Amino acid sequence: MDSNSLPQNEAREIARLRAKRAHAEQLVVRPADAERMLGCSHFTLYKLLGNGELKSFKLGKARRITVESIKAYIARQLEQFPTKSRPRRASG
Repeated sequence: MDSNSLPQNEAREIARLRAKRAHAEQLVVRPADAERMLGCSHFTLYKLLGNGELKSFKLGKARRITVESIKAYIARQLEQFPTKSRPRRASG
């Protein structure tokens, strides 16, 4: 079955999942994408770049940030500030 015979909402969902998978395989991202991935502001992203927490390079006039450095930054943050799990309440 090709995408032309699918209902429009299913075709959109397939396209969204393909784009998501392609994005997951990227080695570098644009600053706006890095901001979305980290959930941070433009100011914070450039602060992280400036202090060496994230690695980037210029591709022509465009800045690209390595996904590897984003993952490493997240891992460092999780080590430094581990999340505490709450104890479960006993039911009954």
